[in-house]
Amino acid sequence: MRLLLKSRKWIQLFFFIVSSILIYLFIKNTLLIVHKLCPYSVVCFGTLSFKQGGYIYPISLLIFAALTMLVMWFGRAFCGFICFFGTLQEYLYRIIPKNAKAVLKISHSNEKSIGLIKYVVLGATIILSVFGLSKAFMNYCPITTLAWIKNAGVSSLIFLVITLILSLFIERFWCRFLCPYAALMNVISKIGKFLRIDAFYIKIEQNKCIDCGACTEACPMNIDLQHKVIIKNPNCIKCLKCIDVCPLKDTIKWR
Repeated sequence: MRLLLKSRKWIQLFFFIVSSILIYLFIKNTLLIVHKLCPYSVVCFGTLSFKQGGYIYPISLLIFAALTMLVMWFGRAFCGFICFFGTLQEYLYRIIPKNAKAVLKISHSNEKSIGLIKYVVLGATIILSVFGLSKAFMNYCPITTLAWIKNAGVSSLIFLVITLILSLFIERFWCRFLCPYAALMNVISKIGKFLRIDAFYIKIEQNKCIDCGACTEACPMNIDLQHKVIIKNPNCIKCLKCIDVCPLKDTIKWR
């Protein structure tokens, strides 16, 4: 566990660099399918590709199937270790001083309410895809805008800038409130729970816990971890920050 905790930042950096190179090659017209490497591109491009007489790239289906099915066992570890935009937001959030970020602190109750928006976005993208109108979402998808930065419209750029600015003050803003793939992974996680799949969860040894609140404070997804034994909140991205900040060794584990 400690090895994984120490390795996480390097795993993130590796995938961030690889993704950055792919986006750069796409911008330079050296690589023409970079966005289809996104696991959610099956939804974005799926029906749209068929309506235009194309097809879904096999690698898109493979990535989507593998990552989405693994959610049943590992939850949203993709967000915490691999996702380019998730890591970018994490890096941005470190720039602003802590006292400045406190201004936009969101309560746990409001977190749940606002977090429902991403499910609306998920439903909207699926409906748009069925009717071949995926571009209506893709015009505002931050990854698409970054990849198509040379041809991005004014509204797309404005939305990207707003998202990045909010990510400076609200940790993983896109992941928590707007990302449709995050919502889809949450749904898959719920299905895994219904099927009684023995998944990995964060477990807190309450007999050792001193109730300091450090874990809750460190959680980038704003999950209330205190007074919980097993954290089954689907928004958990398995970043292990709660384990890292816990002052008592082996009080919080990855079960």
